[in-house]
Amino acid sequence: MSSEEDQDVFEITDFTTASEWERFISRIEEVFHEWKLPQHNSAPPLKKGELTEGVWLEKREQLMFASFQFEAVHHYLKPSDATSLATDDDNECLPFCLSDMMSRENDFPPKAHCLVRWYGLREFVVIHPAKANDAIMTEDRTKMLLSSVTIAINNTSCQVPVFVQLQQMRQKYYLGVCEGGGVRTSFDMIHLHRPFPQLQHMQGLLQLFKGKMALLAVPPVTVSIRFTYVLQDWSPCSWPQPPPELDELGEDITPTDIGRLPCGALEDPILEFHLSVTWPCFFENTIIDNDVHSDLNPVLSPKWSMRMRTSEKPVCSMADYLKEFSNILLGYYSENQLLGNISPDDNDMDVTQALDKLAHPKVLPSLLSQGGLRRPSRFQDQWTISEEVLIKILQYIFPDSAPTPAEPDCDEWKDTVNSMNDVQNRAAFARIQEHVRSFKSAPMGSLTWRLALAMCHVHHSYGGLAAVAQLWQDFLLEMRHRWEHNYTLPW
Repeated sequence: MSSEEDQDVFEITDFTTASEWERFISRIEEVFHEWKLPQHNSAPPLKKGELTEGVWLEKREQLMFASFQFEAVHHYLKPSDATSLATDDDNECLPFCLSDMMSRENDFPPKAHCLVRWYGLREFVVIHPAKANDAIMTEDRTKMLLSSVTIAINNTSCQVPVFVQLQQMRQKYYLGVCEGGGVRTSFDMIHLHRPFPQLQHMQGLLQLFKGKMALLAVPPVTVSIRFTYVLQDWSPCSWPQPPPELDELGEDITPTDIGRLPCGALEDPILEFHLSVTWPCFFENTIIDNDVHSDLNPVLSPKWSMRMRTSEKPVCSMADYLKEFSNILLGYYSENQLLGNISPDDNDMDVTQALDKLAHPKVLPSLLSQGGLRRPSRFQDQWTISEEVLIKILQYIFPDSAPTPAEPDCDEWKDTVNSMNDVQNRAAFARIQEHVRSFKSAPMGSLTWRLALAMCHVHHSYGGLAAVAQLWQDFLLEMRHRWEHNYTLPW
């Protein structure tokens, strides 16, 4: 009886359960729909220099294949109001990326993503491992990833090129695919340790290109050529800007020293110089370039251009000053840290004395006219700024109390002002002025402007936060003295 029941039992395999691979493809399709990529079917032609002068935007989403994490990045050129991406219901039209690659108006963009420089694309998607240490190294994983992307592109009718990044991130190795209008475009790449001899001149490259086309009669090919020479070592030439004075301000400070912050890089911020010579858009039969003879003389090229690559975060004096000073806002400090420890005897002061001081306050003497600074005796041993230096700083902040005008009247200052007047006539300086006009800042030369400069110098050169607290206390004493005596504050 039991044997008959065993024969009736059979195993059912549920093939409706999605596999990890199917879930990965579904997630890619979901991201494509979120970014509305299937609707980007047409676009107006690229304008000259648009890939360089336009604004590039990015969108990022996370993808998971089992326990392996990927990141999808959508790079696209921000369309203007007049040239926004259009939506075409006709899916049989060719992808606009093909016309972008054939455009002659944006050859060799100087600053762009490497795929933009290589292919001239205005919009594309890159899928790469989320962690820099994870890399797609094997051929099986490469085929799996490319097939997933191809299926997602077909299921969503996406005509935007999609690339997958393989090997190490620093190698910039990409494979991609684009489909639309019944045409599939494959973006292939190969890395060579050394280029083959036949690929080191234009004739060999054209033979390779025509061989890939597999046509019996190939019309003349239009070619654009650029040679780039990189200079990385210019040790015989020193950095022309003199190094800034790093010594702390001493006793012999002047209003000129307080009235300006040090400016300049502590080291050469330029890493490389790139000199490019270009022959734009000519037919292949107009120039000879083979293993025997070459007409490509860099000195005779019709277009020269130069750019430099700088360090990402150069160490600059003014940036250090402002960064250290702005960090004060991020800290929390107690009264003892700013003013020093208060002795226990001060806490036992008679309450009646405090009330008498409130009812009959004494008139505070002027900090500058009396020739000395009066401050509580319990703090005198903890001040970091000497009285002589503090008087000079306060005379800069309040120039009407100084025996002589605080405004510098030296040749160096005049030369600086004259050079600034010359710069103001330039268009670049006008754009900078327009940009900083929206900043919330005190007027140049005003009381708060001078106070901010003095605070920066004091914080950097005379003891940090304790020196700032000392200057702030004496500044308030002087302000109170002027308030009680109806003295006009200097501008």
